[in-house]
Amino acid sequence: MPTFSYEAVDTQGRPTQGLLDASTENEAVTRLSGQGLRVTRLVAGSAPVPRQPLPAQTAPVAIARPSARAQPPSSVVRTPRASYRDRSFFFSQLALLWRSGVPLATALGQLASAEGVKPHIREAAANLARTVSEGGTLGREMTRYPDIFPEGVAGAVAAGEAGGYVPEACKLVADQQMASHKAAWGARILRWICLLAAISVPWGVAMTVMMRRFVDTILNDLDAPTNLPARLSFMGQEFWKAMFGLPGLALGLFIVAYVILALWLKSTGQRRLRHSLGLLVPVYSRFAKGENLAHFTWHLGMLSRAGLAPQQAWRIAAQAVPNQAFSARLAEASARARENTPYGELLAHGDLMPPEYADLVRTGEYSGAVTDAFDQTSRLAQADMEHWAKFRGWLLRIVAAVVLGTTTLVVVSTFFAGTYSGMIEGALRED
Repeated sequence: MPTFSYEAVDTQGRPTQGLLDASTENEAVTRLSGQGLRVTRLVAGSAPVPRQPLPAQTAPVAIARPSARAQPPSSVVRTPRASYRDRSFFFSQLALLWRSGVPLATALGQLASAEGVKPHIREAAANLARTVSEGGTLGREMTRYPDIFPEGVAGAVAAGEAGGYVPEACKLVADQQMASHKAAWGARILRWICLLAAISVPWGVAMTVMMRRFVDTILNDLDAPTNLPARLSFMGQEFWKAMFGLPGLALGLFIVAYVILALWLKSTGQRRLRHSLGLLVPVYSRFAKGENLAHFTWHLGMLSRAGLAPQQAWRIAAQAVPNQAFSARLAEASARARENTPYGELLAHGDLMPPEYADLVRTGEYSGAVTDAFDQTSRLAQADMEHWAKFRGWLLRIVAAVVLGTTTLVVVSTFFAGTYSGMIEGALRED
């Protein structure tokens, strides 16, 4: 078995070095990451690595990492879908355990026995612990559970393994999932408001038909009910007669179509379609692009610090963004690039980020501080995302108010117009 000399940094930032027996470089990095070490240099051979300051642009370490999306494991396990909140708590605990020095397999085993974790997530954690203890990679194994760990989540963990910063990657995933959980509540409330507004239209039509029949009966029928209970009973019967007509049919078809479409879009197989549509919605697209750029540039900075070549770091970081459609655009930008193509040339292949962000990266590359440039770009993208998140929140409130107000106005005006027109027509017939 080959022996590798390594230099690494522990969770406290203290440098360390040593020798490790491993079958491949991938296995060596994974085992060191499991010990809470971030690999800064890895060399095959039994001679210790001499301590020397690393230059600004270190020769890349050729650590081949499988693409979590391009080459998924053959045996995919279908499970109930995990919520944003479930994933946030899972990765928060995993990051805390790893940072405290708990080995990865032990941390996963502890999560597999935690009572607060959903049963299907506990089972997946137990399988992950077993695979990691046998030398497997966590990010690749997570792709076997797409309903629990989406592609961007598994890609972020795989990027952390490639760069030796898995605890930080898990913390980033946890924060992003909690932010998505909060944002989903606003979208869910707006969706229910629109659904209730759509349902109220045939309901209002049925109420109008009922009132017209009631007024007509009171004015023209000698056998019309006279006491309040009888009149309420009559109105209820007429309402349901109207509902079982065209309004009820329209309402039933709408509800069936809505449920089928909602279940289809929420399925794991349509995740790519949902993400593509999200990039087309005017306001949400600005938020989504900011979020994905923040994650992408943050991972690029971390991978660059680990010594990976630009094209390799770009390819790995592209798999670590939450939006699949945006990830595909990033992958296309580097498809024709060479291993050591500068980041400036990679950015020129597509309209992936605002020009000022691209200029900042090129300046960092020119000055030898590209990692700092990526950190700054990530912070700017994060600020841009937060700005559009606030704007989106206010826009949701405005849309909700407009939908509710318009629906109320239409239903009330239709109801009273139908009622009073029935009364007028009945009075004219009496004359």
